[in-house]
Amino acid sequence: MAARSARVRALARWFPHDARASGCPRPLSARVSLSGDLDERHCRNAARRLRTALRSAPAVLEIDLGGARVVTTAGRSLLFGTVDAARAAGIAVVITNAPPPVRSAMRTAGLDRVLRHAGRRDG
Repeated sequence: MAARSARVRALARWFPHDARASGCPRPLSARVSLSGDLDERHCRNAARRLRTALRSAPAVLEIDLGGARVVTTAGRSLLFGTVDAARAAGIAVVITNAPPPVRSAMRTAGLDRVLRHAGRRDG
C-alpha cells in the first residue's frame, strides 16, 4: 500500500490531473503560433488557443510570436496570465521568434523577467 502511494505521488509530479485521468503521457512540448495584433479584439481567440495548449500539460509551452505585429496591454495581460497558469501547473513557457517591436513591448511590461526567449529575430 505504501509503495503504491509513493508511486502515485511520483507520477503526480510528472503528469497533471487531466493527463493522469485519461492515461495519456505528458507531451514534451506544445507550440502555439500567434500572429497579427495581440490586442483586445484578438485576445479571446489567442487565450482559447493557449488554454487548450496548457490543458495538454506539456513540459514546455512554446509561444511563437513570429507573426505578431503589436502587443497591447490586453496582449501583455494575456501573456502574464498564461505564464502564471503555466507555472502553477509546472509548465515552462518559452517565447520564440518575437520581432523587435514585440520584444520591446514585452520588455517594457517586464515580461522579459518571467519568460525565456529563443530564436530572436533582428530585423
